[in-house]
Amino acid sequence: MSEKPGTVITPLCVIALALSAAALVIARKSAESAPGGVQYFMYLGTNDKDTEQSAFPPEEAKAQAEKILIDHLGGYKMNENQTVTDFYSGIS
Repeated sequence: MSEKPGTVITPLCVIALALSAAALVIARKSAESAPGGVQYFMYLGTNDKDTEQSAFPPEEAKAQAEKILIDHLGGYKMNENQTVTDFYSGIS
């Protein structure tokens, strides 16, 4: 094996790069053609990172998020889920 490693690695890297680019193009086209188009998800946490206490009530967070989403995006769809503290409270 007197071949230099670069003569094998370089073509493999070019092939991998081309396959990655093709996968990104295909994924983007399928997301855009899906019913409803592209969806974005935003998760809001209301706890202060240092004290781990709620910085403001959930209602205030919801009102602030609503104003921002309407001002910048023209609307939104909201799904409310349980909080992380509720989820982890039963785990010991």
